Amino acid sequence: MRETINIRNLGPIREVCIDHIKPLTVFIGESGSGKSTAMKIIALFRWLNKQCNIREYLHLSGINRSPFRFRTESYLSNCGLTDYVTDKTVVEYSVDFGDGSPIFELSLKNKKLDARRAKVSRENISFNKISFISEARGMIPSYLAGNSGQTTKGTQLGFYFDEVLNDFLLATQTNNKLKVPFLAVSFSVEKSGNSAKYYLTPTAGSEENRSYRIECRHGSSGMQNSIPLMLILRHFTAHFDFEKAFSRSVLNYLFYDDKLTQFRPVHNLGALPKTIFVHIEEPELGLFPDAQCELINSLVNDSFIARNNHTNIMLSTHSPYVLNHLNLLIKASAANDTRFTNGAKMDFDNIAAYQFESGGIEDLKHCENNQCFIDTNVLSDTINDTYNRYAELRP
Repeated sequence: MRETINIRNLGPIREVCIDHIKPLTVFIGESGSGKSTAMKIIALFRWLNKQCNIREYLHLSGINRSPFRFRTESYLSNCGLTDYVTDKTVVEYSVDFGDGSPIFELSLKNKKLDARRAKVSRENISFNKISFISEARGMIPSYLAGNSGQTTKGTQLGFYFDEVLNDFLLATQTNNKLKVPFLAVSFSVEKSGNSAKYYLTPTAGSEENRSYRIECRHGSSGMQNSIPLMLILRHFTAHFDFEKAFSRSVLNYLFYDDKLTQFRPVHNLGALPKTIFVHIEEPELGLFPDAQCELINSLVNDSFIARNNHTNIMLSTHSPYVLNHLNLLIKASAANDTRFTNGAKMDFDNIAAYQFESGGIEDLKHCENNQCFIDTNVLSDTINDTYNRYAELRP
């Protein structure tokens, strides 16, 4: 499957074209350069693709009236993109299945979604899960501490916070304990009736140092940002049940609309291709450089090595450490040696890295002299300038 997106005149983005979205895609650039904007619009169009697949599945299964309608204004409002979209905004998204079947196409033009060519053949129907783990995840421990640990709706903190909060609570239902070696803590959930508390316990140092625990909301900012991210990702890659999710989103609708008797499944749901698409804002938040690299190792291991569900990851970052670490993962794969990456590795062909700048992007992948790598030289400019200025100063 080849995913392509072209974005023009959307907020800070003048023109961005990605011809083939890779399983691990990284966006880097200055604040306001368009990283999150691009990731949000990609996540939205992937979600719309999912809805089109479900609609086609229902149509082929005898349900001609779909529960899903395209509501452009509400979609853009949820994503915080309303003010970015003008009459000149164009977004073109397509999926080429590589088998000669018609290309799936969705577009946004003149502030309206065009789904006339958003058709999926019977052979290419898939069922996907879309998750957007926003930077608001760091507020989860404090928010839950004041809301009995269970509130999932009506937070008034925005669409993305509600989404990541709900994903976090789902994750703690399947995994109420998590060890985070690179932060030297373990996370646990203790439930009493309808309430829950979230704790951190040290796992390093003296026995006395490991004899206490604190509420997660009192942990460091790095812990409060990393733990929800790791829990959510592990839930989707290892425990997410597509059949239950389908039942919640579709079969309930058919039941309440009295259409179950019309439903004649054209496919066994278990046989359909399935993919988890996870979009992460700034995974490095609050972390020391070494911990940033260890977190990336953990995310790659969960998503591409130890996974039960097929997973694609897209992330935006400000961190040169994250981008440089990708080269180590590429080398670990080429050398089949993961001593320095805690078992993580990524094939060069499955990674993409783009720098956002001046309304466009630059592809940072290069191959020279039989070596393939991500060019991180541009990220060294600031530190080199600092050294040069230091050298020029005279006491």
